[in-house]
Amino acid sequence: RYGDLLGLGSYIVAYEVDGCEFTLRNGLPIPTHADSTPDDLTILATSPARLLSVTPTYSEVPSALWASTEPPGDLEGMAIGLFGDHSAENVARLAHGNAVMASFTRGKGTVFNAGSADWAYGLDADRLVQRVTENVVRKLGASG
Repeated sequence: RYGDLLGLGSYIVAYEVDGCEFTLRNGLPIPTHADSTPDDLTILATSPARLLSVTPTYSEVPSALWASTEPPGDLEGMAIGLFGDHSAENVARLAHGNAVMASFTRGKGTVFNAGSADWAYGLDADRLVQRVTENVVRKLGASG
């Protein structure tokens, strides 16, 4: 339901997530399709997501997280990969993103994307994550 806090405390949205560019219409996320998302993509849920920044003078990376905290960080590296450099303008374009749970059709099938590589962390003890998973498997696993 709108407003549910899916995965709260289960860490289902963490290091690796999928997202798309979207805008809000009547308070709901609607894809802009500026990033080549499918025309019929429906956004089911979102969560704030941020790449960690590491520069020669600043680091957001907790020291225990990785062995190296040398620049460039994920944020700067993604700016280089997408835009060719990590200028302040390009870093700002990526600094505040969202993980997106979405679905769309492809051919005769339906694609569901949880939007997070860590979805499985909620399967053990989070009843809402279990319910969403059950619903998706039931809907998409049905034979016709």
